Amino acid sequence: MNPPQRKHVKAWLWPLGIILAAAGVAAALMLTQQPPPTMEEGPREPLVETLTVESGTHQLEIAVQGPITAARRVVIQPQVAGRLDWIHPDLEPGGVVEAGEALLRIEDDDFRLAVQEQQSRVTEADAQLRLELGRGKVAERELEMFRGEFSQDASPDLALRVPQRETARSRLDAARVALEQARLQLSRTEVTAPFTGWVEREQAALGQLVSAQADVATLVAASHFWLQVSVERERLAHIAIPGVTADSGAEVEIHYPLDERTLTRRGKVVRLLGDLSPQGRMARLLIRIDDPLRLEHPDDELRGIPLLLDSFVEASIIGPRMDNLIELPRRALHEGERAYVVEADNTLAVRDLDIVWRRRESVLVRSGLKGGERVVLSPLPFAFEGMPVRLEAPKGRVQEGGNE
Repeated sequence: MNPPQRKHVKAWLWPLGIILAAAGVAAALMLTQQPPPTMEEGPREPLVETLTVESGTHQLEIAVQGPITAARRVVIQPQVAGRLDWIHPDLEPGGVVEAGEALLRIEDDDFRLAVQEQQSRVTEADAQLRLELGRGKVAERELEMFRGEFSQDASPDLALRVPQRETARSRLDAARVALEQARLQLSRTEVTAPFTGWVEREQAALGQLVSAQADVATLVAASHFWLQVSVERERLAHIAIPGVTADSGAEVEIHYPLDERTLTRRGKVVRLLGDLSPQGRMARLLIRIDDPLRLEHPDDELRGIPLLLDSFVEASIIGPRMDNLIELPRRALHEGERAYVVEADNTLAVRDLDIVWRRRESVLVRSGLKGGERVVLSPLPFAFEGMPVRLEAPKGRVQEGGNE
């Protein structure tokens, strides 16, 4: 082989060697590589959370809310004019006064003088009447003595001074009325509280000259407040309303926050109001809250802490107790009023429910479920009758007779 031929052979042997070497390396890698592990296919049944339910007795409660309003609010006004010379120390916003206590006094010197003046006029009129009665007796004796000398047409009343006697008696009656009026005006210089209550507003100052019927204070009765609430009309049948569904009204628990606590006060339904609420066209109930200031409980730590007027509070109207009901969390409801029950063979059964009461977080079921059944809590978007499922650890049973 001549030199040119050798060069030509070397030129194509080098690439061929590189290709063969690469092929050998690839073959070695393929022979030594482990095959990928095969994944075992797991079960396709969905994993569900269940709750074992029980039938029991439940107290129905109706959640409501509304404003606190005053049952009685009175603007205090003096009935006579004068200068204020005394004011009750608690006659200021937030102060509490008892029924019959004096709230303020007006200078009474002029009124006392008026009483004395009228008393003297009564004494004078009484003396005039007694004097006229004496004159009448004298006239009667004279008439008996000189009866034959009087004309038959003459009136005996004039001779006996009857008109003068009646005039004197009328003057005495008028003087006595004027005296009572003066005494009444004197009594009105002291303005008293018409009921036990707390002072909402006060516009009086010592030494102030007030006129009759001037506003000096506003008093709110502390005996009871009103709570007006709106209720769905279909729920009225479950509420004890005096004169409508029962003789005595349903008990009510009123809840309102104070600092970091939630205070609870008791009330009672007293009346179904005669109109619907402007918003929502719902029925309206009037609830009475007795002793809202806790004044009748001197040992209560909440004494004097008022239910603030015009505040919006939440309340629960206590309804009847119903037997043989199952409480079900709202998240166990599917397609509106259906529930999924896990049968003994771990397959689904779809149940239509008869829901008799709805609470904030749960519902009460009368039929469609039985005590001891396992109800699915997990969401199942594609559930169907007979669908196999797997169960999580059981959550336990709903307590019998649980309340909201």
